[in-house]
Amino acid sequence: MTSHGLAKILKIISDLLLSLPDQRIDKSLLEVLEAAGKHLLTEQKTQKETKKIAAKEEAVNSLNDKSLSQQDFVLKLHEMSLEEASNFIESNPQLRTISALNELAKTLNLGISGRQKRETIVHTILKHLERSRLDETIRSRSKREEATEKVQIGRTSTKEISQE
Repeated sequence: MTSHGLAKILKIISDLLLSLPDQRIDKSLLEVLEAAGKHLLTEQKTQKETKKIAAKEEAVNSLNDKSLSQQDFVLKLHEMSLEEASNFIESNPQLRTISALNELAKTLNLGISGRQKRETIVHTILKHLERSRLDETIRSRSKREEATEKVQIGRTSTKEISQE
């Protein structure tokens, strides 16, 4: 119990004693203690309820903030080299916990088990980044090849037309 809590109880007791008729203290004191205990219990319940409500609101706000920051992490990771990304994950204080890494993995649409070690999750994230870059390279090459084929087809058709 804190000193302020005790002071509140003593003030309540004092007010109650002054409101009672001048009689033996043993009977009055029992009544006062029961009343003070009931008042203190109701006050503690309301404090707990307000703390729970505040905690729920904070959790909702932090989830919204985390989802935004997770997107920022993903964007930063895609811009970095693999070595830079590894150093970034290892040194960033927001990514020190396994749960934070699991959230990042979920943002990247990776299926991560809750039992995996931190190193395994980091490795999986880095491999995902590497594979997505390879996929991007392959896609851009195939697009360039299609474009060059179209240009070559266009050149041959213009040569045929000019020869006729």
